[in-house]
Amino acid sequence: MALRKEVAATCLEYLQLEMMTFFSSYNKQTHAAQKAPEEGDISFQKMERIGFDVGQKCAEQLCRDKVRFVEPLEVIKFMCKEFWLEAFGKQVDNLKTDHHGLFVLTDSKFKPLLKWSSIFASLSDEEEREALSNPKYLEARKSMLALPLGMIRGGLSAFALTAVVTAEPLSGASCKVTVRLR
Repeated sequence: MALRKEVAATCLEYLQLEMMTFFSSYNKQTHAAQKAPEEGDISFQKMERIGFDVGQKCAEQLCRDKVRFVEPLEVIKFMCKEFWLEAFGKQVDNLKTDHHGLFVLTDSKFKPLLKWSSIFASLSDEEEREALSNPKYLEARKSMLALPLGMIRGGLSAFALTAVVTAEPLSGASCKVTVRLR
């Protein structure tokens, strides 16, 4: 039996925060020096790319001893069960599809958003609504999803599937992830 190598979740969270801080400051310095309009958030793109590489390698390791999946639905089911469990500590709560390449995955306790939801646990509903409408909060929450979205896209690419993966944070730690296959 092979030994599993694990990384403490807290270490990974701190690493992700530090990488976001670094890439954000790099993004600001680059655009200030060029005095050009933003062509997209470079920090988001870099984090998403790192996540892509991690997700691809993780999916390859997880399915190393398994029969290759033929249908995209089989791949998505694998991603919702085994990949999600390995990457985020639990399986997806709900999977919906239109059977034409669109999949909606819902996770009520999406691990990358758990820290954010605990911040607002002590606030009243009105204070929480006000905080959730704050553009800085929304931007920070969006940045925290870059790595996991890249991991999902990378996991799919390990099965030769190209997809556009987007996420919509819902209340608390809930998140709706949309996967559109190309």
